[in-house]
Amino acid sequence: MHDLRFAQQIVSVIEETLRKEYSDKPVSLVTAHVSLSPFSHVSAQRLKDIFELLVEGENPPLIELDVKTMEIDIFCKRCRRRSKVKEPTVVCPYCKIEDIQVFIQEELVIDSIEIETDASLFNEERTL
Repeated sequence: MHDLRFAQQIVSVIEETLRKEYSDKPVSLVTAHVSLSPFSHVSAQRLKDIFELLVEGENPPLIELDVKTMEIDIFCKRCRRRSKVKEPTVVCPYCKIEDIQVFIQEELVIDSIEIETDASLFNEERTL
């Protein structure tokens, strides 16, 4: 269910941006750059699959999704070191003890929406 909610959130941001700032310009490509928490219950591939279903038939413009895994901060209560991880863990990477604190932020962050207009009419690229 999170995958559908995340995909709908991304589509809503794209639609709002196109409506507000590009309603009178021919858009050829939209790329949404997002970061997904490694502790999310959603895989990058599943998010892409659901997103593609939601934007199917929206040509033009071509709409793409670029998903990266965000780094999460952890703190070991035993050795007192901070680390960044890109995969779920319960073990300190230094002392290998299961006594960490995980600083989870958002499960999904929309980093930017990149919009390319038709180069024959406009020469503009914008990142939010």
